[in-house]
Amino acid sequence: MAMEQRWGFLASWCAALKRHVSYTSMRSDHEGREVSIRYFRVTIPPRDEFNGDEILYQAKLQQIREGLALLVAVKHVDEAAWRFMLVSYWDVDVGREGEQLFKEEIPARFELTLNLQKEFDLVRFGGTHQREYPSAEYLDMLGEIASLTDI
Repeated sequence: MAMEQRWGFLASWCAALKRHVSYTSMRSDHEGREVSIRYFRVTIPPRDEFNGDEILYQAKLQQIREGLALLVAVKHVDEAAWRFMLVSYWDVDVGREGEQLFKEEIPARFELTLNLQKEFDLVRFGGTHQREYPSAEYLDMLGEIASLTDI
């Protein structure tokens, strides 16, 4: 079964996340040599984008959080599907076959970018709220991912 056919049900989640996520890198010293560390920068939208509608704002945060969780779930069950989604839906440059960059694993490493001039509940974003109050759509998608595992 082709990747798009098998995993396309997550395309709308990827599209919703795309404007909030960028794939970037930074240089770091590791054991005396400089290495490039690649990661996903997730930009949390500021509250004022939602004109005081707290319910809509919290729904957007939940969508971002759950979308990231779904993509990480895909990575855990099918590394090739993870790579396919990043390339197809987020235009991530993974290099070409034969290049060193192409051979590298793409870790699910995230950095949150927040507007700290405004109040933001980081505990709610990253705490147990997501496990206690998941959306029905998220649970459906998680079940779909689980049904596609070969284990």
